[in-house]
Amino acid sequence: MSDAATALPAARRTAAEKLFRSVRPDLEERFRALAGRDGRPAGLRWVEVEFSGEPAFVVAPDGRLDALLPVVVQFEPIPGGGLEDAPAARLPRAAVAQFHHRPAPAWLPGWLPGAAGAWGTGGRVLFNHTPETAAERIAAGL
Repeated sequence: MSDAATALPAARRTAAEKLFRSVRPDLEERFRALAGRDGRPAGLRWVEVEFSGEPAFVVAPDGRLDALLPVVVQFEPIPGGGLEDAPAARLPRAAVAQFHHRPAPAWLPGWLPGAAGAWGTGGRVLFNHTPETAAERIAAGL
């Protein structure tokens, strides 16, 4: 077992995973609002993100807990972006949405010691991965 896996107590991880499930709808909406804002893939506009399946949880080498959800992303070509005639531009793409957990700091007012913390997202999507392959890469520090 890696140092990172032992750095996150089982009770804290269980509480964080339970919290993720309870706030998942809000996290999905936050992801939709942020995803695609970086202009990738170039020449395509994000039209829809469909979430499916159960999350895979992984502890990164720095001890951060991530949740990985399978998604299907639908794009449409941006006029003048050079992909209007590319049939593959409109095909749905399977990917993984990434979410991060932040533990509750015991020293901040309003936080209860042992509280489950908070979940968030930067809208990062990992194309050409499943939750399992993305978890392997994250756990390996890639």
